[in-house]
Parts: sequence; C-alpha cells; structure tokens
Amino acid sequence: MTEYKGKCVFKGITVGKIKVYVRSDVPVECRLVDDTEAEMKRFCDARNIAAKQLEELYNIALGQVGNEDAAIFMIHTMMMEDFSYQDSIEHLITDNGFNAEYAVSATGKSFYDMFRSMDINDITNRLLDILSGNKEEDIKADEPTVILAEELSPSEIMRFSGGNTVAFATVGGSASSHTAILARAMKMPAVVGTDISITPDLNGKTALIDSYDGVIYIDPDEEFIASVFKKKKKEEEKYAWQ
Repeated sequence: MTEYKGKCVFKGITVGKIKVYVRSDVPVECRLVDDTEAEMKRFCDARNIAAKQLEELYNIALGQVGNEDAAIFMIHTMMMEDFSYQDSIEHLITDNGFNAEYAVSATGKSFYDMFRSMDINDITNRLLDILSGNKEEDIKADEPTVILAEELSPSEIMRFSGGNTVAFATVGGSASSHTAILARAMKMPAVVGTDISITPDLNGKTALIDSYDGVIYIDPDEEFIASVFKKKKKEEEKYAWQ
C-alpha cells in the first residue's frame, strides 16, 4: 500500500477503482489562411455552439448544485464573450491571417498567463474541440470509480459526476478553484494538490480516498479499509455531539 497527501475539498471517505484521465489535447497548427472572413465565421460558429453547450451545462448543474454554483458556467459564457478576448482572436485572424485554432489557442495562453485560471483553459479547450471535431472520452464504469488526473476543469467535473464516479483526485488545483467548488457542491469526496505521480499502471487499482485528512491510499487491504471507515465513523459521531 502506498499513501499520498493532498488538500481536502469535501470531507468524506470512499473506495473505488482508479480511472486515470488524460485529456486528449487538440494539436494546434499555426498556418495562414487566404479567406479570413470564412475563418472568422468558423470561429463565430464555434463560439455559438460553445455558448449552447455552456447553457446546457448550466441547466444540468442547476439541478445538481443550485444556482449559485451552477453560475460558474454562466461566467464561462461571459468570459468567452468578453470584448478583449474576442478582439484578440479577431485580430489574429483578420489582421494577421492566422487560422481560427491558432488564434483561439494563442489568445487562451495569453489570458491564462495573465489570470492563471483553469476556467480560461476550459473555454479554450471547448472551442478547440468544436473547431477540430474532437470528442472527449466518455468514462462509463460498472463499479465505483475514482477519477485521477493531473487537473480537472469545471466542465470535466460535471461530465464525470453521477453514475459510478465516487471521488476525484488531482495533482494540480486548489481548494478554492471553481472545480473544487463544484465537487464540494456535489458532496463528492475530493482531494487536490496531491503528491502522487500519475502513471497508466494505476488504472484499475483500488484507491481509498480519505478526504477528511486529504489522503489517498493505493492498494489498501480489506482490513485497513475497514479500520479507516471505523475510525472515521467514530470521529463523525464525536463531532455530531459537539
């Protein structure tokens, strides 16, 4: 058994099989286009599709976590429609003749460097997926599953929530990020900022997530699992009387 430390997002304890999630990033080619009007139309069409997707995500989140936390996706829409964000993309396409994918990617990187927000990356990835026709992996499991990733965006948290997903754990991220806020609102045990090194061989291994203490145990035996659950139950009963 190995043990890894992190920061608690939502207190809870659960066991599941690990699913290592690696985002299939869209390769972005920088090229010049002859018809900049057609390229701008490609971007505008992608932006409109993204806005509809975000509205759908908002409505789904509204039913799961309420208006205050679901508003994260309304914020994404506002960020995507921000004048300076759109102006940067339009400038790269119309004035410099770059393709839409490069314009979106370069603008996203510039804005991320300024704000260091995972939400910027979420918007950028959404637009790039639409422009390229990329479809993300659909994680469906027949047993309780712990999603393990370098980092997760708010959109990915929503996509993996429900069903047999019982917990999230990430290497990056903070307990105050929008991703963490969503996990907390869904009452999903989650640990961020862990010191685990993510490798493919972790797939299918048993993980015990103790997000009371921000700890992930990999390959614990049944006796250890039972002892942790017993210990946490006693702590919960003690706090309930205080």
